[in-house]
Amino acid sequence: MKRLFSLILTLFFTLHLFASHVELTQKEKKWLAKHPVITLGTETTWAPFVINNGNSINGFDVDILSLVNKNTGANFQLKVGTWKDMVQKAINKEIDGLSTSAVHEERAKFFNFSNSYTSTKKYFITLNNNPKNINSIDDLLGKKIGYLENNLFDKKLISQYKESILVPLKTLDEILHNLITGKIDATIGNHEIFYLAQKERLPYLKIVDKVQNSTLNLVFSIRKDYPEAISILNKGLAFIPEDTKSYISKKWFATPQNIPDENHLNLTKEEREYLKNKKVLHVANLKTFPPFNFNENDIPKGYSIDYMKLVGKYLNIEINFITNKSWNEFLIMLKDKNIDLIPHVAITNERKKYLDFTNFNHIEFSTGVAVDKNSNFKSMNDLKDKIIAVTKKSFVETYLKDNFPEQKLLFSSSTANAVEDVSMGQADAAIGSLPALQYYIQKDWLSNVKTITLNDLGLEKKTALPMAVSKDNLLLKSILEKVNDVIPHNEKVKLKHKWMNLSDLNYSLNNEEIKYLKKKKIIKMCVLPDWLPFEQIDNNGNHNGIGADLINIISTYIDTPIKLVQTKEWSQSLQNIRDRKCDILPVAMDLASRRDSMNFTNPYLAEPFVIATKLDKLFIKDSKELSNKKVGIVKSYAFKDVLKQRNPLIEIVDVKNAKEGLERVSSGELFGYIDIMPAIGYGIQKYSMFDLKIAGKLEFDIKLSIASRNDEPLLNNIMQKALDEISEEQKRTIINKWIEIKVAQEVNYTLLWQTSLVFAIIVLIILYKNRTVHLLNKDLTKAKNEIEEQQHMVNKYVLILTTDTNGIITKANEPYCKTVGYTKEELLGKKHTHMRHPDLDDDFFVNLWETISKDKIWSGEIKNLRKDGETIWLNMYIEPIIKENKKIGYRAISEDITDKKRIEELSITDKLTGLYNRMKLDETMLIKVEEFKRYKTQFSIILLDIDDFKKVNDTYGHDVGDYVLKEIAKALKINLRITDIIARWGGEEFLIICENTSLNDAKIVAENIRKLVEDIKFEIVGRETISLGVVEFNNTDTINTIFKRADEALYEAKKTGKNKVIAIK
Repeated sequence: MKRLFSLILTLFFTLHLFASHVELTQKEKKWLAKHPVITLGTETTWAPFVINNGNSINGFDVDILSLVNKNTGANFQLKVGTWKDMVQKAINKEIDGLSTSAVHEERAKFFNFSNSYTSTKKYFITLNNNPKNINSIDDLLGKKIGYLENNLFDKKLISQYKESILVPLKTLDEILHNLITGKIDATIGNHEIFYLAQKERLPYLKIVDKVQNSTLNLVFSIRKDYPEAISILNKGLAFIPEDTKSYISKKWFATPQNIPDENHLNLTKEEREYLKNKKVLHVANLKTFPPFNFNENDIPKGYSIDYMKLVGKYLNIEINFITNKSWNEFLIMLKDKNIDLIPHVAITNERKKYLDFTNFNHIEFSTGVAVDKNSNFKSMNDLKDKIIAVTKKSFVETYLKDNFPEQKLLFSSSTANAVEDVSMGQADAAIGSLPALQYYIQKDWLSNVKTITLNDLGLEKKTALPMAVSKDNLLLKSILEKVNDVIPHNEKVKLKHKWMNLSDLNYSLNNEEIKYLKKKKIIKMCVLPDWLPFEQIDNNGNHNGIGADLINIISTYIDTPIKLVQTKEWSQSLQNIRDRKCDILPVAMDLASRRDSMNFTNPYLAEPFVIATKLDKLFIKDSKELSNKKVGIVKSYAFKDVLKQRNPLIEIVDVKNAKEGLERVSSGELFGYIDIMPAIGYGIQKYSMFDLKIAGKLEFDIKLSIASRNDEPLLNNIMQKALDEISEEQKRTIINKWIEIKVAQEVNYTLLWQTSLVFAIIVLIILYKNRTVHLLNKDLTKAKNEIEEQQHMVNKYVLILTTDTNGIITKANEPYCKTVGYTKEELLGKKHTHMRHPDLDDDFFVNLWETISKDKIWSGEIKNLRKDGETIWLNMYIEPIIKENKKIGYRAISEDITDKKRIEELSITDKLTGLYNRMKLDETMLIKVEEFKRYKTQFSIILLDIDDFKKVNDTYGHDVGDYVLKEIAKALKINLRITDIIARWGGEEFLIICENTSLNDAKIVAENIRKLVEDIKFEIVGRETISLGVVEFNNTDTINTIFKRADEALYEAKKTGKNKVIAIK
């Protein structure tokens, strides 16, 4: 019996073993017997496909071939080397084929290709907190993108992006090093670069976007005369179960969080096939459904639009938005399968007959009510005899007629008009979706309108709208549900933040960041001890100011205490973070000299430097007007060296803090004190120095970030995420709290009584001496005439506009009308929005209205449009008009500074090309040289000249020559980086200053420019070429010597044949 059982067991295992192996033909078995080893060449550095550990090789390809060997009895082995050598050896049949290769037309002469064993996509990759704030493919315009020069596929892909600077590099290590050190701004790659970064413990990388047309199916390439080998290999690959492949993929390809990976969607074979055949999803874009789905100037916008773009990235499919259709037309199109989906549709029994709906609600919103800001409505009963504005033919109209038949209704064509009816006083309330009401209130600056909810309205508190697809399109429905599950919560929160102004502090930190905070327990903070309104340590040792308020919010958000480390001077705080005695600085400038020890968040505040002087001093245009004047600057400011470089004739005097600086200006010791605007405004108010004024804005700005120790890079990620979660409204509230400059002052009653007494004595004396009355009357008449003359001058030259509290224009004097080109009749009763220049965004006006609606004074420069479409610049001062303790409107007093703006622009611009001129270039070079000396910030210059340009002028005339110059200037502006400074050097010469660029990198830029110009086909003259000289600024250089060396390099390029680049050290 035991022998029988043993026989059955042996038979079972034999059958099982036989079943688990590939069925080979006799011919294949014989071939294997003659070829005990099949050698495939591969690249040494292609991790994680192949990882060379010196004594052994492992990686994804090794695991796949091991299974093939196990299942077929073959012995496929890998040999590593440079890819170029491996390809040549395979062609020469020194080895049998290639691993990790692609189907290639040229190679088909030498190789047979296996079935694809995996596929990969390429992505644009940059640093998580990159200094140039690259967050989308659009941000890569003019930026440096690195790629592997020996990778034919990468080379082909990168050639699509001609508007960027393409930098060929030899290895992944070199790419990663260049990315970390800022020599390139981004690269293209996939899992291998993340694997390497993780291995080297280098800073975190992020995905910017997919590279177009980058899906690559990887195959094994086997020599043509080995058909048996390719057959055996394909059988072995086919025998590997899908779950085993998935396991190996997860083992080696640790997919970064921000790679939209469709493998994680768990799509079925049918769903994948559907997307492959579909290629494009057609989605409805409504005319007006803000902030979810609307169209503005033929551009689809809104939460749903951005969400669908995100879906497109995850599914690797194009999203096409269909516009200019009504709601009913879209429903019919979806029913007839002429579009693929509508992102938000209310479920009704009728619609269920021809639509299917997703199992998730794409959007949810409450019904709200817009009312006057000063109203106190709490219920529908309070609105009984009032007028409610509703959108005509909307569900709200039907609902109110059915449930509140006596209610007075005002029909509006849209939600925007309904809200405006409330603002204009034509309606007492408007009912609609709460996000839409809030959107229009903010967009149209309706500061007199607020939103409320009414408990007895009877409508459901939440309206939930799923996505809708055509009936029985269950594949697309399932795909949408799966991708919605995979899109991270924080991605959706960001979109809601953007479009619905939500503040959701439940933002998900990743596991590493959470572990870091738990281990850290306390974050230590050093600060600027005496720099209000930004921050200060007060006499009780408390941290106050803008920085303190931001840190309090951040501490709550990250659920981690942030402890103040006391210091007496800013220099001590800086040294502490370098010595790791503290972890963060809440208020810091991102300077090159600090990056060796600190990381920086994106700036959360930018402010201009200004100068404070006594009231009798004239307006200061820029630092050039401070020659031979004594000016105070806080001792530890790095800015004073930049100022001295800009104008060496300024006498800079160190002061301890803003208070000392302002006091010394007030006493006459100093002509002025320089600081940023909020600091000076706060000081003037706090220390009651009302004999001082802000006399001018200088040509420098300061940008403030949170600095963190760079040996703990996760901390910077956490600080950035926390800052991102603080809404702009919160930031403005904090900033306004600390930098408010109050114009009204307390009444000094003692001084008033003293003044009154003196005045009474004077009157008695005058009455007593009757003989002086006649003289007094004469003086008063003269004074009256002077006042009338002054009033006449004001009416003639000063631009004055008044509005009511809703922004409706009530008065406009003649000078204002003349300046803007409108008559009084055209302005009165209307808002100023029709004069708004498109360059000014909504945030500008939101800030303006928030300021004046709080009865504060707003002043600044505004760019407007005249009636004829011309641009005008106004320096404007807006104040509230108060009568009988009640605000009745606003007064705007303006100065037309259009000519000044034009002169400023003309003074630094070349008239013909629109590029910077020689004066601006000289000014920029002073700054670059100073940055090099102080911070070792490298830069290079490229001097270029059009070859044989004299022939163009002589043959075709100067008009054609000017045309060529303008076209080349235009090409340079479009194709160079934003950070590069381009100027016309003179005649047919141009000069480019390349920031943070070495000689080799600048040479690459120059070569790209040379090719760019060579490819331009100019009208009439045809092709033109340029010669270029390239040099890098070094320790022995001055401005004169670097220009001279550039000229020598250009001369060498001309002398040795033209149409070339010469770089000299």
